[in-house]
Amino acid sequence: MQRQTLPAQQVNSQVVLPAEGWVRQPTVLKLVPISKSTMWAWIRSGKFPAPSHLGPRVSAWSVPLLVSYLQNPENWGGDHA
Repeated sequence: MQRQTLPAQQVNSQVVLPAEGWVRQPTVLKLVPISKSTMWAWIRSGKFPAPSHLGPRVSAWSVPLLVSYLQNPENWGGDHA
């Protein structure tokens, strides 16, 4: 699978995602207007993408994974790695 480089995406008036890389929880919560507890419940149920653990105390979401979710949240299956 060939990797594409995407331009930065402005998701809403406050948040611009980088073309690739990682974002932390405060940025994710600006993108999706839900509470932290709802986000973690959705992660447990597979309704929202889980973060990757980048270190012992660092979790972040892959930008391409978030973009995939944001493009179609109702049909996001949770089978993405």
